[in-house]
Amino acid sequence: MSERAEALARRFAAVNAAFIDFIAAIPEVRWGQTVGDGELRSVGMVAQHVAFSYTWLPQRYGPIAAGQPLPPLSTDEANAVNATVAEEAAAMTQAAVVEVLRTAGATATAWIGGLGDAQLDRTGVYLAAYPAHTVEDWIKGGFLGHPPAHLQAIRKVLER
Repeated sequence: MSERAEALARRFAAVNAAFIDFIAAIPEVRWGQTVGDGELRSVGMVAQHVAFSYTWLPQRYGPIAAGQPLPPLSTDEANAVNATVAEEAAAMTQAAVVEVLRTAGATATAWIGGLGDAQLDRTGVYLAAYPAHTVEDWIKGGFLGHPPAHLQAIRKVLER
């Protein structure tokens, strides 16, 4: 455990809390609305995609942190994962997604906070389309940047 990891975990917990608060307050009639602007998934599917990432990303970043990275995912492989998640998300209720955000978010917060400085500093490639990054940078992108980016897109469609 390190101060850097604990700080990242606190930041992620705050990001997730804001995401949950917004998602939980969406009127049910808007849950199935398509996000648009190139995004074909519904509001609910995008929210579940974020929730799924909280369990998926540690499975991909963890081996990098341990010095045993998995082979990087190709764009096609990443798209296939996202398509499968979207199919599964189609039937999920808003309450179920919020619960996954809470539970998976808590698990991810603990995982991030438990990393050491050496683990945060290890580099590796998670997606073949991107260069190698440190685990800390992958966390910043995947846990601190990913949810707010999707939240911004959801907000935009709900403001219409």
